[in-house]
Amino acid sequence: MHTSTNMDIYLHVTSEPIIEDCTDMRFASYPYQEVLPADQLHSLFVAAGLGPEKNLFDHVKDFNWLRQQQSPNWRLLEPSEVRQGVAHHVLYTQQRV
Repeated sequence: MHTSTNMDIYLHVTSEPIIEDCTDMRFASYPYQEVLPADQLHSLFVAAGLGPEKNLFDHVKDFNWLRQQQSPNWRLLEPSEVRQGVAHHVLYTQQRV
């Protein structure tokens, strides 16, 4: 992701997310449990050759911050900051477009 600011990002990824020229980025795991029953979700992961246990949403690489310390440009969302219903909102918005 490039040149973004002040965003909440919900991800389920098997590779490390990358940001560059971004500030105030906040990350959380995508709440797929809100959308599908566990058995359907498991079937989709198997069909895609993925596993729900591998999720690197919290391993963000900042190309503008090469130090060992945590980048000041991103952080994880606190549990109290995670928006409930975000998966439904995204799905229903996409269907109307």
